[in-house]
Amino acid sequence: MSTRARWGSAVGLAMAAMALFPMALRPPRLTLLNAALRVDYGWAVVAAAVSSAVLLAAAGFAAPPVWVRRMGVLAALLAAGFGASRLRYRVETRPDVVYARALTGSTSVPWAEVTRVDRGPELLVVWGRGDAQVRLDTSGFAGDQRAALERALARRIVESTLPSAAARP
Repeated sequence: MSTRARWGSAVGLAMAAMALFPMALRPPRLTLLNAALRVDYGWAVVAAAVSSAVLLAAAGFAAPPVWVRRMGVLAALLAAGFGASRLRYRVETRPDVVYARALTGSTSVPWAEVTRVDRGPELLVVWGRGDAQVRLDTSGFAGDQRAALERALARRIVESTLPSAAARP
């Protein structure tokens, strides 16, 4: 394959990756269940991020100079990490705990142990006893999504502080 054709392939693949990437930046979806709320990324968002990574890797391998190949592979690795973080991300308000899962691990705080909730413009932090905390990045949320999440958190916290029906006379 000629150098000109390799450059054309590399540029075309990189442009295709860049065309897909905005779909990977969509906000997470919010699913209201009977007894819980779940926030995660849909399969289309994850597929767009992973496809961008694959296209960037192919563009890197198609480029003629070695330094461009290395840059393409580095960009592909970053995009793959981003896709993996989208795939792994999940926040749930379960009946007994608030649970968050990310690429680096998962945390949960039982509702009965919630001491406070800090609200920032792009972050909600649910604090438990000691240093236990669930950090919820809400920077990509739509306004109604964040409001629904805050209402679900408030409802669960209030419910956990009320005496149970079994304990009432």
